[in-house]
Amino acid sequence: MNQLAISFETRARVARTLGTEAGERALEANDPTFMPRAIEFLRDFARRMPAGSSIPGEELTRAMKAAGIVPAKDDRAFGPIFRKAESQLKLLRIVGQVPRVRGHGARDGKLYAAGEGAHA
Repeated sequence: MNQLAISFETRARVARTLGTEAGERALEANDPTFMPRAIEFLRDFARRMPAGSSIPGEELTRAMKAAGIVPAKDDRAFGPIFRKAESQLKLLRIVGQVPRVRGHGARDGKLYAAGEGAHA
Protein backbone atom coordinates (compact mmCIF):
# COMPACT_ATOMS: atom_id res chain seq x y z
CA MET A 1 0.00 0.00 0.00
CA ASN A 2 1.36 3.42 -0.94
CA GLN A 3 1.24 6.25 1.56
CA LEU A 4 1.20 9.90 0.75
CA ALA A 5 4.31 11.55 2.18
CA ILE A 6 3.63 14.87 3.87
CA SER A 7 5.95 16.78 6.14
CA PHE A 8 5.64 16.84 9.90
CA GLU A 9 5.02 20.60 9.77
CA THR A 10 2.07 20.11 7.42
CA ARG A 11 0.60 17.34 9.57
CA ALA A 12 1.03 19.46 12.71
CA ARG A 13 -0.56 22.53 11.07
CA VAL A 14 -3.55 20.50 9.86
CA ALA A 15 -3.98 18.86 13.26
CA ARG A 16 -3.91 22.24 15.03
CA THR A 17 -6.44 23.66 12.60
CA LEU A 18 -8.80 20.71 13.00
CA GLY A 19 -8.43 20.81 16.78
CA THR A 20 -9.18 24.52 16.92
CA GLU A 21 -12.22 24.16 14.67
CA ALA A 22 -13.54 21.24 16.73
CA GLY A 23 -13.01 23.17 19.94
CA GLU A 24 -14.84 26.20 18.59
CA ARG A 25 -17.76 24.06 17.41
CA ALA A 26 -17.99 22.41 20.85
CA LEU A 27 -17.96 25.80 22.55
CA GLU A 28 -20.69 27.14 20.31
CA ALA A 29 -22.83 24.03 20.86
CA ASN A 30 -22.62 24.30 24.65
CA ASP A 31 -22.98 28.06 25.01
CA PRO A 32 -22.91 30.30 21.96
CA THR A 33 -22.07 33.32 24.15
CA PHE A 34 -19.03 31.72 25.80
CA MET A 35 -16.39 32.56 23.18
CA PRO A 36 -17.59 36.13 22.45
CA ARG A 37 -17.74 36.95 26.17
CA ALA A 38 -14.30 35.44 26.79
CA ILE A 39 -12.77 37.31 23.83
CA GLU A 40 -14.32 40.58 25.00
CA PHE A 41 -12.95 39.97 28.51
CA LEU A 42 -9.45 39.40 27.11
CA ARG A 43 -9.73 42.49 24.87
CA ASP A 44 -10.74 44.67 27.83
CA PHE A 45 -8.12 43.10 30.10
CA ALA A 46 -5.33 43.60 27.54
CA ARG A 47 -6.32 47.24 27.02
CA ARG A 48 -6.06 47.88 30.74
CA MET A 49 -2.71 46.14 31.25
CA PRO A 50 0.05 48.57 32.25
CA ALA A 51 2.87 48.87 29.72
CA GLY A 52 5.53 46.25 30.31
CA SER A 53 3.34 44.03 32.46
CA SER A 54 2.56 40.35 31.91
CA ILE A 55 0.28 37.69 33.35
CA PRO A 56 0.24 33.88 33.25
CA GLY A 57 -2.50 32.28 31.16
CA GLU A 58 -3.72 30.34 34.18
CA GLU A 59 -4.33 33.63 36.00
CA LEU A 60 -6.31 34.94 33.04
CA THR A 61 -8.39 31.76 33.06
CA ARG A 62 -9.13 32.19 36.77
CA ALA A 63 -10.05 35.84 36.20
CA MET A 64 -12.47 34.92 33.42
CA LYS A 65 -14.11 32.30 35.61
CA ALA A 66 -14.37 34.79 38.49
CA ALA A 67 -16.12 37.16 36.07
CA GLY A 68 -18.70 34.45 35.32
CA ILE A 69 -17.23 33.25 32.03
CA VAL A 70 -17.34 29.55 32.83
CA PRO A 71 -17.07 26.74 30.26
CA ALA A 72 -19.73 24.05 30.14
CA LYS A 73 -17.26 21.19 30.73
CA ASP A 74 -13.74 22.14 31.79
CA ASP A 75 -10.97 24.69 31.41
CA ARG A 76 -9.66 23.12 28.20
CA ALA A 77 -12.40 25.11 26.47
CA PHE A 78 -10.26 28.22 27.04
CA GLY A 79 -7.55 26.88 24.70
CA PRO A 80 -9.23 27.93 21.43
CA ILE A 81 -10.03 31.30 22.97
CA PHE A 82 -6.40 32.00 23.87
CA ARG A 83 -5.25 30.84 20.42
CA LYS A 84 -7.74 33.15 18.71
CA ALA A 85 -6.89 36.09 20.97
CA GLU A 86 -3.20 35.49 20.30
CA SER A 87 -2.92 34.52 16.64
CA GLN A 88 -5.94 36.04 14.90
CA LEU A 89 -6.90 39.08 16.96
CA LYS A 90 -3.43 39.90 18.35
CA LEU A 91 -4.96 40.85 21.71
CA LEU A 92 -2.27 38.92 23.55
CA ARG A 93 1.30 37.99 22.79
CA ILE A 94 3.43 35.34 24.44
CA VAL A 95 6.40 36.88 26.23
CA GLY A 96 7.66 33.84 28.11
CA GLN A 97 6.82 30.72 30.01
CA VAL A 98 6.03 30.19 33.68
CA PRO A 99 5.70 27.06 35.81
CA ARG A 100 2.20 25.60 35.67
CA VAL A 101 0.14 25.66 38.82
CA ARG A 102 -2.20 23.04 37.41
CA GLY A 103 -1.63 20.52 34.66
CA HIS A 104 -0.06 17.51 36.37
CA GLY A 105 3.33 17.61 34.73
CA ALA A 106 2.30 19.47 31.59
CA ARG A 107 4.88 21.74 30.02
CA ASP A 108 5.29 25.28 31.22
CA GLY A 109 2.41 27.71 30.99
CA LYS A 110 2.39 30.79 28.81
CA LEU A 111 3.12 34.29 30.05
CA TYR A 112 1.11 36.91 28.17
CA ALA A 113 1.40 40.64 27.57
CA ALA A 114 -0.98 42.92 25.69
CA GLY A 115 -0.71 42.55 21.95
CA GLU A 116 -0.90 45.15 19.21
CA GLY A 117 -4.56 44.34 18.57
CA ALA A 118 -5.58 45.34 22.10
CA HIS A 119 -5.28 48.99 21.22
CA ALA A 120 -6.67 48.86 17.71
